Amino acid sequence: MKRHLALVTHYFSTHRGGVEQVAAELASRLVDTHGWTVTWVASDVDTLPNRLPETVHLVPAQAWNGIERNIGVPWPVWSLGALRQLWIVIGQADVVHLHDALYFGNAFAWLFARLRSVPVIVTQHVGSVPYRSSFLRAAHALANRTLGRLVLSAAHQVVFISPAVRQEFERFCQFRAPPVYCPNGVDTAIFTPDGAIAYDPVIANARRAGMRVFLFAGRFVEKKGLNVLRELATAFPGDLWVFAGRGPLDPAQWALPNVLVVHGATGAELARYYRAADLLM
Repeated sequence: MKRHLALVTHYFSTHRGGVEQVAAELASRLVDTHGWTVTWVASDVDTLPNRLPETVHLVPAQAWNGIERNIGVPWPVWSLGALRQLWIVIGQADVVHLHDALYFGNAFAWLFARLRSVPVIVTQHVGSVPYRSSFLRAAHALANRTLGRLVLSAAHQVVFISPAVRQEFERFCQFRAPPVYCPNGVDTAIFTPDGAIAYDPVIANARRAGMRVFLFAGRFVEKKGLNVLRELATAFPGDLWVFAGRGPLDPAQWALPNVLVVHGATGAELARYYRAADLLM
């Protein structure tokens, strides 16, 4: 008899965030390698992923994403209809897997699992976020110590991808089981030092001029330090700063001559930019 997992994230992997990419990879491996079936519930603000195994069933949750659009904080708010869908999905699962504790849909998934006596596993990716706004920093810290503490302390198992994040939550959480540290995996068949280097005329010209090449790969959001990187790119005009990703804080809008923005690079194409860089940020 196949085991069934309810996977809940704030967005699908087509949103291009690291958390969602990890969720997609884990779901695929559970299905292909371990024979599970998966129902993945996430906000309907993006197109649905189309490269997942057939036994990963996608449930787009109707959501309002105005908070991310307006201030860059990824916290979609789900509709009552989406929460009804989530209640049904949780009731059909053998186990629930949440990626991070604080997202709107994730918190309700934890609550519904508790009410329906379904075991919960939480992979916690994020700890404190150094927002420039003192209000956002304080609000996020309070949320971690209240809702985050409640969800993580009650989960059957918590997995941290970073020792620093684990140490932060260990200061105020009492876990049901010892938390596990499991770093994000790397596909070494793709991300290897040997292989093709991205041919980009901007990078080629920078190399000829003796410039160093710095690479950022990820979502263009404040919690990734984009504001700090903008200051650094301004302070070091003699280096080329390559930003691969997308998001509301698009470095292309900085109008800096030493900034190259690459949209849509993934997998082997992105690996070529890694090989072309002197430093990954």
